[in-house]
Amino acid sequence: PDPVVVGLIPATAMPHSEAIQYRPSLLVFPRYTEGAEPSSRRLTAAETVAWCGDNLHSRGPGEPGVLPAVARLGTSTPGYAVRYGSTADALELLE
Repeated sequence: PDPVVVGLIPATAMPHSEAIQYRPSLLVFPRYTEGAEPSSRRLTAAETVAWCGDNLHSRGPGEPGVLPAVARLGTSTPGYAVRYGSTADALELLE
């Protein structure tokens, strides 16, 4: 069945993985909506920063360095909002 909630876990959160420094070339924010037509749209830098901030659920609100890092990432890396209604749609869009 199609997922109700979608979440992405970074590889560095997995056991036995090394935390490495890297610079992403693209940020993708996928959202599942039942019956949705597949769509992808480029986010503005401000939207990308907001979407990044919204995904920091594991961070404390006053944790030092988080907001500046999110702001740098969101303004220097292209972001895309992807909406899909099935796994096949999501894979096609991401491809």
